[in-house]
Amino acid sequence: MAFISVRKCQALSAPDNGQITPDICRTKPLHGQVCSYECNPGYTRNGPGSNMCDDGFWTQGGFHCQGKSLDYTALRKASRDAA
Repeated sequence: MAFISVRKCQALSAPDNGQITPDICRTKPLHGQVCSYECNPGYTRNGPGSNMCDDGFWTQGGFHCQGKSLDYTALRKASRDAA
């Protein structure tokens, strides 16, 4: 009888202003586990929407939640108008 050993992946941390589901992704993700990323309202996903554990390695990377960028031109104009 042959035994095949697959490795667990390193636990993922939820990104700033977002979350990862299901919960097992943040504790002991096993081979084949698919983890999904979501961002809080007002933030957009930058990177893949999911990641899969493949024999101890994650198939994707580089995910974060990005807030809306500030319009610096409008801020400068408002600052000048207030002066």
